[in-house]
Amino acid sequence: MSLDGSERPTKISRGRLDGVFGFDFTPDGRLVFQTLEVGRLDLAVMNLDGSGKQRLTDDEEGDRYPRVAPDGRIVVRTSTEAGFRIRRMEADGSNPEFVVDGLQWGRPAITPDGEWLVYEALIEGVPKIWRVPLDGGEPELVIDRFSSLPVVSPDGKRIAFYYRDSDEDDFMIGVATFPEGELLSSRDSEAAYGGSMLRWTPDGEALLMNTVPSDRANLWRLPLGGGELEKITDFADRRLYWFELAPDGETLVVARGELSRDAVLIKDFQ
Repeated sequence: MSLDGSERPTKISRGRLDGVFGFDFTPDGRLVFQTLEVGRLDLAVMNLDGSGKQRLTDDEEGDRYPRVAPDGRIVVRTSTEAGFRIRRMEADGSNPEFVVDGLQWGRPAITPDGEWLVYEALIEGVPKIWRVPLDGGEPELVIDRFSSLPVVSPDGKRIAFYYRDSDEDDFMIGVATFPEGELLSSRDSEAAYGGSMLRWTPDGEALLMNTVPSDRANLWRLPLGGGELEKITDFADRRLYWFELAPDGETLVVARGELSRDAVLIKDFQ
């Protein structure tokens, strides 16, 4: 859909759960996205009109939250018997290598220069934000507080994230220097949930977000210089699970829907 709402949204995928757990743009304008194939989560790539779909991964590891570096390489969080790990691969899915191992959690981001992988990790029960060279190396702590869902600004000098100072405190949206982690500003926020996201506008003057009071169906613009939230989309139902602004700065791609789960009670077994 167009960011200004001048055109009706066009459906580009009909696969079940396509993009709910993430997608990103390749340097040539295609879409790398999570898809549900043969009962597990894999990665696929397609043109922005939905044509030319191709599988990129086909293994037992569940792939979520893909991010694409400026050189076309892809990082993705995978679920393995050893826990969550972040894996790097070439643009065609070849040569997969683990960048960060032994995670308890992690949703990756890549700095605009493609040098650093930024992610959240649950350490001793507390999520914090770290960075590690995309080519591999020792992780470095960036935000030393309860923090999650990091995204680095277009100029690479700031980082936005959700945080709170204790279990009793409300959630906040913070902006800090990168990589020093010095908090520059903060705004009140609703508690983050599984589909919560933050993205920078291309000019670095605002954040795009999908978690506001009484509305998880729409995209909102949060000015960083002060001012009220501005509603971007006008959806009346379903949750907005993932969104990305295309490189042209005018096209918005979203994954919407409902996730239904059942609870099953099992008792009297050994």
